[in-house]
Amino acid sequence: MPRTEVTQMAVLVRSKAATLVDDLPAELRGVDPMTTGQAAQALGVSSVNTIKNWIRAGYIKEHITTPGGQTRIPSREILRVRALERGLQEMPVVDELTSDELDDLSH
Repeated sequence: MPRTEVTQMAVLVRSKAATLVDDLPAELRGVDPMTTGQAAQALGVSSVNTIKNWIRAGYIKEHITTPGGQTRIPSREILRVRALERGLQEMPVVDELTSDELDDLSH
């Protein structure tokens, strides 16, 4: 694929990724990782139990369990799930963005 096409595709996908970040509630932009409560708010579900069920079912694939037993979800995983929920399918660039690039998108 010619470089210009790759560049145009990257710009389009990054634009869609930026929209996913822009649609987050302002208080959640730049939060990484998120608590289950923050993840529920970001994903528009009313219960942290939904988030925990999605983790058990494998819908939310990436998560961290703290030494104290609390669950945290990286913001890139929240963006991946938001993309799926919106019917955008997998957005490879979201998984490939560095944390600095995600920070740039969220500010």
